Amino acid sequence: MCKRARVRPASLADAVTAGDITQAQADLMVGKHALSDTISRTALVAEALGITTEELEAALADGQSLSELMTAAGIDADTLQTNVQAAYEAAVARAVADGVITQAQADAVLAQDTNFGLFGGRGGGGRRHPRQGGSAAHSQ
Repeated sequence: MCKRARVRPASLADAVTAGDITQAQADLMVGKHALSDTISRTALVAEALGITTEELEAALADGQSLSELMTAAGIDADTLQTNVQAAYEAAVARAVADGVITQAQADAVLAQDTNFGLFGGRGGGGRRHPRQGGSAAHSQ
């Protein structure tokens, strides 16, 4: 269970009805919240590097830097970012297929959140470190 306050769809529906927010904004809020409980940042980075989450966690625990891991994988920062984006988009698609979020929520999230906040710029929730976890998208 997430320690943060839950997004309440009924409250958001009331806010949409009152004209305080748009439906797209409500979809974005619900979608981002659901995905934050579903997608592991660590798993996204591991997938982008072509290693398992366990291998990434062990390497980081042993003091290896992300730069060293990228060198070992034979990729540069741009390739890592592209790979993370692809892994993120695939995880969002799996979340839609699994019924975690709707397609409208996925569209809203992907339009605003380009890489789960891992590389600055648009998106993200302010956390800069990959979240611990298993696969890029966990089933609920």
